[in-house]
Amino acid sequence: MNSSQQSKPPTSTTVGAGKAPSRPQTTPAQKQPAPQNKLFQLNKQIILTARKLETGPLENYVHMATLIHKLNLLLLEFDSIKQLRNILRIIYSKPLLNSLLDFSMNADQFAHFGIRLLELLTLEFHKEIAKSEVLQIIFGLLRTNDYETIVQCLSFVKVLLQTALAEQGVTQAITPGIPALIKVGDILNKKLLVLMMKTVLKQPEIEHVSILIDIVNLVLTDKDQRVLILDAILKEEDPATTLIDDEAGPYNYRRMLRNIEGQVEIRSVKALHKKLTRQLKEVEMWAKSKGK
Repeated sequence: MNSSQQSKPPTSTTVGAGKAPSRPQTTPAQKQPAPQNKLFQLNKQIILTARKLETGPLENYVHMATLIHKLNLLLLEFDSIKQLRNILRIIYSKPLLNSLLDFSMNADQFAHFGIRLLELLTLEFHKEIAKSEVLQIIFGLLRTNDYETIVQCLSFVKVLLQTALAEQGVTQAITPGIPALIKVGDILNKKLLVLMMKTVLKQPEIEHVSILIDIVNLVLTDKDQRVLILDAILKEEDPATTLIDDEAGPYNYRRMLRNIEGQVEIRSVKALHKKLTRQLKEVEMWAKSKGK
């Protein structure tokens, strides 16, 4: 055997009398640390953050805004709606609800963070949240000119309605004739509906219009509440406006849709424009059948 062969390091085929080298043993926990460990850590962070918020106003509302925003982001990290619902059932409490209501009412430009978290909580606790002061708070926040706040308030109302109607459908399917605990009328009265319409009329941003149309579609599914759409007067007759849309009488939701439908920004979003024109036809047809 020459020197070059003697100095040559052993290969994997020569170690251990021709056997392949043994690999270090790994436990299942080492092989798959991700799913369970990640879920545990995520739940832990969410629970700890929620418990801090339960104490109410902390050092200041900016500190609370940071915690609420963090909690909102953490709740979006779940892979399934089942996981999200599970953690919502763990963190929800009356003190947390009261803390979020206080924050949303007093935090000015950060209020939409609180409304966003309340929206997520409605997935499991819509009855408790609907019976709180949140809709009065929404009523006040809609009067602001802040784009993000208005979007979040409209989104909250939409999700609350969707959740209530979904449960109502399930209840009727299982036990026909049993009245729903929370109805559309319990969430959306005429004053709030008109305020939302006036807000969007004042600021007809694409996202504002889209969410309002979704809300109205939900209201139209409730035969007892449809009349709210037809009777909603957004402003009294304006001679200048009458010349534009060639229709006399109070400015109602139908006229609002007709005017918004012609805007370039709305027409540029095909899905939104299609949704708007479909609703306009439905509202006009229903109004005609009622002689309005």
